[in-house]
Amino acid sequence: MGADIKENLVDRAADWPVVHSATALIEGKALVGHWYDCSKEHAARRLRGEEEVDPMRFATEEHVVLSLLPCWEHLPLAEYRKRVAALVATIDEEGLCEPLREGARP
Repeated sequence: MGADIKENLVDRAADWPVVHSATALIEGKALVGHWYDCSKEHAARRLRGEEEVDPMRFATEEHVVLSLLPCWEHLPLAEYRKRVAALVATIDEEGLCEPLREGARP
């Protein structure tokens, strides 16, 4: 999460366009993504001669279950989420400092 900001790919962790854990950890939202079977897609394109293929034909929905950090698992859920939000805010702040000094934008 932090590397994406540090590398100037996004402004904030929440801006990352694919599955990431920040929102799930802070807001308790389900973490769902897709795994794509690129081998089957390649076979459809090359071996069967299909030029236009729907990538979702080769996707499997995956649900990620996140465990609480052991050092904080004793906390009430609201406090746990508050602490995670503070960590993410720190990552956002630290990641923005260098690019902003240089005048760069993602």
